[in-house]
Amino acid sequence: MYELQKYKQMKIVFIGILLLLIFPATQKYFSIFKIAPLNGAFVKVEKPVFIWDKWFSGEFQSKYDQYLEENIGFRNLFVRLHNQIDYSLFRRANAEGIVVGKNDYLFEEDYIYEYLGDFFIGKEAINKKLERVKFLQDTLKKKNIELIIVIEPGKASFYPEYIPEKYDVSKKSLSNYEYYVQKSNELGINILDLNKCFKLMKDTSRYPLYPKSGIHWSVYGMTCAVDTLIKYIENIHKIDVPDIYCDSIDLSDSMRLTDYDLGNTMNLLWKIPQPQMAYPNLRFENNPEKAKPAVLAIGDSYYLSILSQGIPKNIFSNQAFWYYNKNIYPESYTKSKKVDEINLKEEIEKQDVILLMITERFFHCFIWGFVENAYKIYKPAYTEDNIYNYENRIRFYDKRFKKIFSDTKKDNSNLVEMIRKNAEYQFYTAFKKSKNQSKKDYLKYIEWVIRNDEKWLNSIKRTAEEKNLDLDKLITDNAKWMYMNKNK
Repeated sequence: MYELQKYKQMKIVFIGILLLLIFPATQKYFSIFKIAPLNGAFVKVEKPVFIWDKWFSGEFQSKYDQYLEENIGFRNLFVRLHNQIDYSLFRRANAEGIVVGKNDYLFEEDYIYEYLGDFFIGKEAINKKLERVKFLQDTLKKKNIELIIVIEPGKASFYPEYIPEKYDVSKKSLSNYEYYVQKSNELGINILDLNKCFKLMKDTSRYPLYPKSGIHWSVYGMTCAVDTLIKYIENIHKIDVPDIYCDSIDLSDSMRLTDYDLGNTMNLLWKIPQPQMAYPNLRFENNPEKAKPAVLAIGDSYYLSILSQGIPKNIFSNQAFWYYNKNIYPESYTKSKKVDEINLKEEIEKQDVILLMITERFFHCFIWGFVENAYKIYKPAYTEDNIYNYENRIRFYDKRFKKIFSDTKKDNSNLVEMIRKNAEYQFYTAFKKSKNQSKKDYLKYIEWVIRNDEKWLNSIKRTAEEKNLDLDKLITDNAKWMYMNKNK
């Protein structure tokens, strides 16, 4: 009797294991249960093509394993279960770049690094960029076009009290945001600091300006920001645009638009509890006597929420938005349209106002090349500063910048110096292959060679010490001497 009972139990266990093995395959091919897709961007793993050479090398088997893992039935459910366990037990987010802060406030790590000053690119680079902004502002002003820097708020600046303890806030240093504001004011650049406005409103706002599990301003916060922005445009351009009215406000525990964007990216089984959020119901004044300026906004995803609420369509004469100075909206909603496909000068001069809109996270790659491209157009005598251009490319290209930043964290080196060294090396490599070598580039090339030739550099150092001369000037003089002799 005991043996029979034991046999039955083993049979049940065996059948259970068999069902567990069969169920994922059954779900894959017949989709018995409706499983929600995962949120976020993923690279689809394609089914590999069988080739004998790849079979014998093992490449086919490896790729097929990846394909099976990505396409197994119930995979999305298992991923959410795994993420939920990590979040519930260890407050860990299994989503790239997301960290769980105190009181379960979610952050993107880049905002924290930028706030702490870890992404600081140096005063020299910022000075050069803002001097060009000032030149463009003054040049376009003569054409009755206003150029304005609009600083969108950043979550790390707004909620530093919720930043996780592993990021030592007490060691915060000068950030790109702080120096951009300081230098812009010194140069007399038009700048609207919404980051500062949000912090001033933080304790008095009736409703949350930032969501707990979102990275962008709340829908209510965006409405407040737009009101301030429109008043600034009216004041600086001396015009009166149609008013925006808030007829009512819906209070909801259910997050709308971007108010739960980080929470969605975490792909959990259950949503993280949220405070009640406010959603204004807007109405726009219809007054043909009021001015509707042509406005071009160049910026990041914060402006997308402004577009989605129909604000530019009702307040401005156009809806021009250049996403990361790359994709043109609203055209790109239906068909891809790129900034590099248009005549930049013509588009600039169609506008009444140009907004350079940027949030805390992206100050290291300020406006993604727009300033440099426009500067070349309106400064015909400008000669390329190739090392500066290579530095910009490093800062614009997220993966390369992150790789260099990661290396500096490991060996405790200086980010500004590492970017410069990488840029100089790229310049050096390109210069050797180039047939059009200008005097300016040749001098920089020789200076780079001197600084990276230990014997040559030590010889110049000794001369500088013996004659009490400036080392940098002596290196430059040696480069000039080399150039003169080359041309003789």
